[in-house]
Amino acid sequence: MIEKVLKSIKKDRERGGIELAFILLEALRNVDNPEEFVTEIKNIRPDMAVFLNIAHYLSHIDKNNVKNWIDEQIEGIKNLPERLGKKVKENIGKIRAITTISRSRSVLIGIQALKPERVYILRGYPLNDGKRMLEDVVGITEPVLLEDLNMVDGLRMSDCVLIGADCISPHGFVNRKGSLPLCIVANYLRIPVYVVSEELKVVNNFCEVREDIFEYIPSSLVTQFITEDREWKPFTR
Repeated sequence: MIEKVLKSIKKDRERGGIELAFILLEALRNVDNPEEFVTEIKNIRPDMAVFLNIAHYLSHIDKNNVKNWIDEQIEGIKNLPERLGKKVKENIGKIRAITTISRSRSVLIGIQALKPERVYILRGYPLNDGKRMLEDVVGITEPVLLEDLNMVDGLRMSDCVLIGADCISPHGFVNRKGSLPLCIVANYLRIPVYVVSEELKVVNNFCEVREDIFEYIPSSLVTQFITEDREWKPFTR
């Protein structure tokens, strides 16, 4: 059973990290000794911080508390939209328009909480998943799809950039390609950049980057990081 789930997650290119983490945790809940699968979990998708963190906790938690920890994580993911949305609203407040890139569950939660009048969405090459994000946003606000090269058009009309992350380290974060130039231009135009993500994606060392579709963005370009548990400003800012 667990082997089948691990194999499925490894091949999955549709779901995001938190969705896949939920599937894994649900499967681990039915395993007698989840800690025995630490190596497999760590190697399943090295580019996704959620699996590195799950493997880390499983290898460091007392065996008697592993099942309780898994149950807590599952409940945390179920309650994540409410908790993350609240944090985003508390830290950003009322805004008229935002610019974002690609497709992100955490950014969608932020948009639902902030309810801006308009969202400018960069297409996000090479996957073009900004188009799917536009479909997600329809009904919440007025979405405008922009080519990546036209990001300035959206930024000049926006109060902030709201962007997701696949991994957050002490010195930066990883997100889809196009995120770095977006953050650079936003900083040039003095527009705040908020990185909205989940606590399971925060690591203490470094983030592995799949350079075909992801890139690393230094913390110096970020105004504030926000997760469902906390918020913090980069040390380098």
